[in-house]
Amino acid sequence: MKVIPFLALCLLVCLQSGRAANDPDSLRAIIAHSQDQQLKLKALLSLTDYLRLRKNDSTLFYAQQAQMLARQLSDHESALEASASEGLYIHNTGNRPQAKLIFLKALQDARQWSVDNMIPVLQNNLAIVYNRLGQRDSAFYYWTEAEKGNEALGRHYENWRVYHGLGDIYWERQDLENAERYLQKSLEITAEKGHAVDYGYMLFQIADFYFSTDNFEKLATVKNTWDDRQAKRKTSKELMELPEHTSLLYLFGQIKPDIEPRLERAAAYYREQGRRFNEAWILENLGFYHHRQENFEEATTILENVLAVYQEHKAWIRVGAVMYELYDIYKETGRTEDALFTLETYTHLKDSLRSEEIEANLAEMEVRYDTEKKEQQLRIQELELGQKTLQRNVLLIITILLALLAVFIVLTYRQRLRTNRQLNQQASEIQAQKIRQLEQENQLLSLNSMIEGQESERMRIAQDLHDGIGGLLTTVKAHFYAIQEQVSKLQQLNIYQKTNELIDEACLEVRRISQNMMPRALQLLGLQGAIEDLATQLRQQDMACELEIIGLSEDIDRTRKIMIFRIVQELCNNISKHAKAQNVFIQLLQHGDEITLIVEDDGKGFNYQAVAGQTLSLGLRNIESRVKFLHGSWDVDSVPGEGTTIMIRIPIQ
Repeated sequence: MKVIPFLALCLLVCLQSGRAANDPDSLRAIIAHSQDQQLKLKALLSLTDYLRLRKNDSTLFYAQQAQMLARQLSDHESALEASASEGLYIHNTGNRPQAKLIFLKALQDARQWSVDNMIPVLQNNLAIVYNRLGQRDSAFYYWTEAEKGNEALGRHYENWRVYHGLGDIYWERQDLENAERYLQKSLEITAEKGHAVDYGYMLFQIADFYFSTDNFEKLATVKNTWDDRQAKRKTSKELMELPEHTSLLYLFGQIKPDIEPRLERAAAYYREQGRRFNEAWILENLGFYHHRQENFEEATTILENVLAVYQEHKAWIRVGAVMYELYDIYKETGRTEDALFTLETYTHLKDSLRSEEIEANLAEMEVRYDTEKKEQQLRIQELELGQKTLQRNVLLIITILLALLAVFIVLTYRQRLRTNRQLNQQASEIQAQKIRQLEQENQLLSLNSMIEGQESERMRIAQDLHDGIGGLLTTVKAHFYAIQEQVSKLQQLNIYQKTNELIDEACLEVRRISQNMMPRALQLLGLQGAIEDLATQLRQQDMACELEIIGLSEDIDRTRKIMIFRIVQELCNNISKHAKAQNVFIQLLQHGDEITLIVEDDGKGFNYQAVAGQTLSLGLRNIESRVKFLHGSWDVDSVPGEGTTIMIRIPIQ
């Protein structure tokens, strides 16, 4: 065993753990040389995330390596993390349908493996994909499911991402009231937990919302919050040299085409309110914008006026920021003397502010020292008092322990009697439960016999229709052809034509009934071919039907094939008769020992909760009985006017 090299490698990992998370070379070294499979898996996941954030093509390779190693180690959570990274990478490269399939498969695995903490994460990723695909209803559904999952797991903080997504959906729908409500909820969560990066991101997002909707009053409030936050995190020098206003989101990030008129409207709003400082803050951004557009004259005029307002309000950090910007403009336009003077003034101001900060820090340290000294004296007094009371408490504790011992003996005897009674009661309950279980098994056997009998009877009737009545009708039609050759007068009476049409219609009706009773496509082409035939029938009814069948095995027993076909047939009949849909999506996915069926339509939908509280319709009862027969489960998501989504999970064994 190579113990010494292994220990050296572990020591290297410990020494460089802070660097390895951002150092791909260190991660690759661990992957190549580590004998610890768990450490290797952790490095694979870290490297996958590192490469994914940089859109590196090697992301898929390392994600698949991580999945294989996690499955070998039976580390289901790590396998799901690798799948999530793979899906996010594919989503970021623009292949969103493929990313959707990956997340659906991962979500199914998470439920099968009972990795509950990954389910809300995957639901959130699915919601993002559906939102980018324009399927807002599905995105809304998965975000609400992720919210419930996070709350159930006690991960309230993770819902800030959910509320952010819901706010974006309402913003796109121009429902500004709900959009603001959800964005504010997301901001409050990040502010409460103190996660600086997430909180700063949401400050920018809600500032973007207020700025884009011309809500300048609330924008000013966000600006003050942002300035206070930055002042606590940076020195005066940093704030002067790197001004970070909320509306600079448009100047240093994505510049929107309406930035200039929107800044002018904001300045006009504050001017009408008589709030010169807020107006100057907006005009400062406008001056920065003109500077970056190389409109030096406009930038100089605006910033010189802003400088006077800041000096009047004694906002020295903002004065320094504007001076620094004017220095750059003077230098670029060849105004050397003005640039030198401005730089000297800025340097003097910076030194003054730095001295004030140093003095303030020294005063704060003195106060902290005095406070700690007083707290230390109080702790000494508390220790002395504790020692005096300890001896008195020892005697009291001994007395209490003796009393508790006596009470314990009495309670133990009573508990033993109570336990014996409970054991007898539990034995009776177990016996009753066994009886109920036997009754349920008998009911399932009866249901099994009934359904198998129905299918056998259907097959016999279909065979009789096809071989009996169908053959007779064919013979009758042949006789009519013979009659036509012998008796030409019947054509003049038009009896032959009408009778021939009736016989053709009867043949088609017999074929249709026989097909519904036991489709030949199921016998000849299998389950996949029969479902494709159902999709073709929907398309013939002017509906756009998208069918996806993934991983379906032909080794499924005959009973399950028939039951699954009947379920899909009943769902298609319901859509055809009641939904008034334009688009239908059918997905049949087999993974491991489970089959998942998803059927979506954009029809008129219905209130399933109201229907479930009453007696279900015949079609829904048939579906429910067949799913129950197959020991499966089903979920119905339907909103009136917004379509219906039905998900059915059926075990293969």
